[in-house]
Amino acid sequence: MATLLEKRSLSERATVPPGSAGISLPPSWRGSALVGVKAVHSLLYFSIEYCMGYLIYAGLKGREERRTAIAAGVVGGESLIFLGNRCRCPLTGLAENLGAASGSVTDIYLPGFLASHLVLIHVPLLALALCLHVRNFRRQVKSMRSAFLLCLLAFIRRMESFPVGKKDIIHAKRPGV
Repeated sequence: MATLLEKRSLSERATVPPGSAGISLPPSWRGSALVGVKAVHSLLYFSIEYCMGYLIYAGLKGREERRTAIAAGVVGGESLIFLGNRCRCPLTGLAENLGAASGSVTDIYLPGFLASHLVLIHVPLLALALCLHVRNFRRQVKSMRSAFLLCLLAFIRRMESFPVGKKDIIHAKRPGV
């Protein structure tokens, strides 16, 4: 078994015997602490999934606003933390240290099927949200390009009505005269 500082393969379980990670809790408190870790983990999970749902909703409705950016930051941050921790939740080690048989995401308070298939469910949702927002961004850029071209055309037409040479400036009629 690898120690906390040794590298491990992705297939190797990273189990830590209770109390070996430096947290010294009385045995009577370990159960309560584990329930607290699971509750916080569940709360974080539901908050992140709420943001994920909002991203999909905003993508379908074409909303690109501050709330969407905040939700994207939460989901993106969670994904980067998860990937940076080698596809293992950072709270896993804490739960295992407190005596959980497995500190994985399946130990949070979710139905068994949902808990065991979180990655299979979450990755397609991330891809869907990304595709929807890329589509919205492309539409926004296209409409901005059209608006710019219309403004440029109006400017060119306006410029055509102005006198060009010095002789034209002297003999040009002033508007309203």
